[in-house]
Amino acid sequence: MIRDSGTASSAGAAQTLKALAPGGRLVTVGNLETGIVDLNSGLVIVKELEILGAGRLVLAPVH
Repeated sequence: MIRDSGTASSAGAAQTLKALAPGGRLVTVGNLETGIVDLNSGLVIVKELEILGAGRLVLAPVH
C-alpha cells in the first residue's frame, strides 16, 4: 500500500504509478487542489494497473 498525504501533482502521480506492482491498484479519495495531472497511460496499460477514485471527477477535453 502506498499512502500519499500530499497534494496531487504530476511528479507524485508518476512516482506512485512506478511504485505499484503489476496488477496494482491506486485508490484516491478526493482532490482538494485543482489542476492537471499528467498520467503515463502506457505504464497503466503495460502494468495492468487499476485507478479508482472517490469524489467529483471533471475531465477536460483533449485537443
